[in-house]
Amino acid sequence: MSLEPAHADWEWTRWGMTPVQAMSASQGKALSATSDEKKRRTYRKGFVPIRVPQLVADHHVQGAELVAYLLFDIDSAKLVCVDLLPKAGNTLPGDLKASLTTAYGKPAGEEEKQLPGLHWTTTTWIAGSDRIELQQGGLGSKLQYCQRGS
Repeated sequence: MSLEPAHADWEWTRWGMTPVQAMSASQGKALSATSDEKKRRTYRKGFVPIRVPQLVADHHVQGAELVAYLLFDIDSAKLVCVDLLPKAGNTLPGDLKASLTTAYGKPAGEEEKQLPGLHWTTTTWIAGSDRIELQQGGLGSKLQYCQRGS
């Protein structure tokens, strides 16, 4: 994956695609998410599901093996986010924050959070209609591309 500005999409997807459109655009890279993946990766507001992964794809960032979870809005069934998480035994590259800053410019924000025994940082970039977030620490790291406002 190159770390060039996302320009209102992620890789071979476009925000607002349906699962069928994204599957077709993937040219065989994406597979349907399993029921376990859907259960573990669904975003909720309180107890109400708001985003659910319908598709998954293998992905590489600077040599790291990742899984891309394509998240679709529960009401509109449109693509709104992509979560990139390291596969077992992998981590996000240590210089990823610097690479993202080179690609997207100075971060729009950085927030540190703590719970007993856990500490993590979320760094956010805004690029056009995209919001890019890098979460590091805590129970793991993830890179997330979302349509702004979602």
